[in-house]
Amino acid sequence: MTAPPTKTPANPAARVSRSKISSAPQNSAVRACRNFRIISTSPVPTAGAGDITGLYTAEFGAVPVGKRLFVQASTMEDGFESLPRQFQARVAAA
Repeated sequence: MTAPPTKTPANPAARVSRSKISSAPQNSAVRACRNFRIISTSPVPTAGAGDITGLYTAEFGAVPVGKRLFVQASTMEDGFESLPRQFQARVAAA
């Protein structure tokens, strides 16, 4: 028995939206965050990566050195949203 054929558009990335959810900068000792805001839906990444620096600073302003950032990302395809993946990083001195 063979599987039925699937319909795939010419550009599959065109039907997928990606949302970026973030929190305000936290103290560096904070290890978990539950207070997130949607900052944007992002365009399709270029070369497998997307830069959200501009989106983040537009929402929260410049981030002070030593603060911890929490960002979640999820995708929505055909009306179904994936579970968010959470990332965190501490802002280092330049």
